[in-house]
Amino acid sequence: MALSIGSIATTFVAKTAPFESGVKRASASVKRMGSDVQSAGMKASAAFKRFGDSVIVRAAKIAAAVAAIGFAKMAISAAAQMQQDIITIKAFLGSLEKANALMAKLREFAKTTPFQLKDLVKATKQLLAFGFAEDKVMDSLFIIGNLAAMSGANVSELAQIFGKIKSQGKLMGETLNQLAERGIPVITALAEHFGVVDSAIRDMVSKGQVSFNDMIAAMDNMAGAGGKFGKLMSEQSKTLAGRWSTLKDNVVELALTFGDLLIPVIDKLLRLGLTLVKWLGNLDKATIKQILTIGVMVKTLGYMITIIPKVMAGI
Repeated sequence: MALSIGSIATTFVAKTAPFESGVKRASASVKRMGSDVQSAGMKASAAFKRFGDSVIVRAAKIAAAVAAIGFAKMAISAAAQMQQDIITIKAFLGSLEKANALMAKLREFAKTTPFQLKDLVKATKQLLAFGFAEDKVMDSLFIIGNLAAMSGANVSELAQIFGKIKSQGKLMGETLNQLAERGIPVITALAEHFGVVDSAIRDMVSKGQVSFNDMIAAMDNMAGAGGKFGKLMSEQSKTLAGRWSTLKDNVVELALTFGDLLIPVIDKLLRLGLTLVKWLGNLDKATIKQILTIGVMVKTLGYMITIIPKVMAGI
């Protein structure tokens, strides 16, 4: 039977209509599923973001609190150490006013050097211990600092060697070698000071002909304000390492500022605690037993435990 093109097309459409309808339904279903997945993904992303933000905020708060506590401890420690250093310097100078004045000079001096304040304070105490006069300390420290910057030697070690030479009154073979071993061109400096060849210096030293004043004069010509190495500390303080050292000193200065404010409060609390302990220690057994019975001691200690954090929180 002959079939027309029209009838074939009609039959094909009729036969495939259910399949096409199923494909459309499947396609719509896939689209809906994709939309649902995308929506779920966006919700999950938002949830994770909220969770992440919450964790980050909490972590930041915790970090800030830990940093604040750490800085407070550093401030108290720095201020306490400064008190001890000033008391030590006072013992050498005989006056708290002079000790504070010298410490102020050291703090300013540290800002222009690649050295830490604590190292300069240690060197200063060594110089004073060996009998350096108050008005000679900063000049000597300037020379020693430039020599340390030039050689890489420890500034407090050089101060100790200078102190030995002063206490002996002259340069000896041991201290000459100690300076030379640390990269200090002491022989050349002395040769220029005396106007002799380098080879003559050791013989002069062995005969006791190089006094402490000669040694200081030679070092001053080399590392003093007008010397060859007279600007080394200032120049090195502008390098990366020097700026890092200056930054640490600035942090210490900031800590000292806060520490000066905290120390009086901490001191009062410590005095109060010591007074309480002393009072309790002086009680007789009968009184202690009575206190324990009525619970007054428990209440007193409980009050102290409660009030001290509040006072600390209000600082």
